[in-house]
Amino acid sequence: SILLPDGLTYAQKILSLVPSYIWPLWETSGLVMEDIVGTADGTYSGVTLNNTPAPGASMRTAGLWDGVNDVATANAVTISGSEFSIGLWVKMLNAGVWTDGALHCFLEVRVDSSNRFGIWKSAPQEVGVYRVGNGAVVARTAALSTASWFLATITCSQANNRMRLYVADVKQGTDIAVGAFTGTSASVEFGRLTNTGSLYHSGWLSFGMYFPRELTQPEVAQLATAQ
Repeated sequence: SILLPDGLTYAQKILSLVPSYIWPLWETSGLVMEDIVGTADGTYSGVTLNNTPAPGASMRTAGLWDGVNDVATANAVTISGSEFSIGLWVKMLNAGVWTDGALHCFLEVRVDSSNRFGIWKSAPQEVGVYRVGNGAVVARTAALSTASWFLATITCSQANNRMRLYVADVKQGTDIAVGAFTGTSASVEFGRLTNTGSLYHSGWLSFGMYFPRELTQPEVAQLATAQ
């Protein structure tokens, strides 16, 4: 487990908020991407494991996505289309990736082509959330260029008709209307936009996590203190 400066483990910090799934992405070899909470293990394809220190004061490592064809996928993941939160830690390969003009997908949750959402580098120096099923609505950050780890999180409440994007503990832009997102069995892909093969992440990913409710800002802030 991840030992933090405050003496807690990061996995314990996530568990205190009762997630359905945690994919630490900390494997050192093999093809299995472990879900340490639920039963949604996945598979790595091409990812260079055990490549760089994971976020936090840690003896664990994170894998490198090459920006060309690397992906990690968990299939048949049970989700709620109405109340949920999902996030992961992201580190870009270098500051230049922010300005390379390409789109880079960090995470996508997909029921089908009409019901999917994800987090990506949506434009030069921006992180965005896209939502298909209510139009291709995008919320974006202000300009970013960090080459350090950051937490990116989507929170969603259909009851309040809002989807929110956080980078670290700061809500970005305005709320997105959720609309009629349907489906309960999804694939979760780390590092690739499913239906567009060119939108791969270039850099490292760590600690994917899914919660069956809308997290509050203080809860997101709690998760954002791994470094």
